[in-house]
Amino acid sequence: EAMKPYLDGIERERNEGEACPTKLRDDDIFEQNQYPSMLPTGSKSQLFNFCPSSAPSTSPQDHSPKLFITTTDNVLSKAFTDAGAELGLANHIFNPARYTIRNGIRWSSYHEYLRPAFGRANLHVLTNSVVQRIIFDETKRAVGVAVADSVDGTVIVVNALREVILSAGAFQTPQLLKVSGVGPAAELKRHNVPLVHDAPQVGQNLFDHLNLPLYVSINASASVTLNKIANLPSIYNYLKHGTGVFSNTAVAGIGSP
Repeated sequence: EAMKPYLDGIERERNEGEACPTKLRDDDIFEQNQYPSMLPTGSKSQLFNFCPSSAPSTSPQDHSPKLFITTTDNVLSKAFTDAGAELGLANHIFNPARYTIRNGIRWSSYHEYLRPAFGRANLHVLTNSVVQRIIFDETKRAVGVAVADSVDGTVIVVNALREVILSAGAFQTPQLLKVSGVGPAAELKRHNVPLVHDAPQVGQNLFDHLNLPLYVSINASASVTLNKIANLPSIYNYLKHGTGVFSNTAVAGIGSP
């Protein structure tokens, strides 16, 4: 919602045929959203590219990693939304999908942050491992994690010298906090989990994100069909030239906020 004025303004400029801004510094977004404390972290991925035909640029002095947020244009998505407009339907839910893309390829934190760091001596990646719980000291400071091998069940403790970063998603994050003793005291007591900190909001305020599939008939020559995907020419064109059906998004560039 806080970014809506930016996106609306950009959409107006594109509709009016004006020049599309090639980048928007996240400083502006964070300042508008009153998150100044996040600026040091946000500056690591500061360029947002809302223009599919242009690429963000960085100054020669700026060597920090970047995540490129790119919009996609698609003929099918435009035809779909235009058809609704002809019927007098307001376009409140369908918008161009925005992806983290670089040079036409999905660009994730793995590509920009993890892969370049594989050669570092202080980076250790454990596979086939599951974090069982977070370990706290007597001051309630996270000092490590207990990790179980998913193959033989062996449990090891990994100690942290500085900090533990918990980034396990919407479901596993509160689950890990609860089994580690951080959560609603009554619930933890009911499951015989030793209480570290009573935090009633852990695991609360989750909302379902419902998706309703819509099936329509469409001219086969314009649609994405299996025989257009599962063939060598399509794969070759994408890998060699970055063109063809694989250069488009799976949902034809239409997304819902």
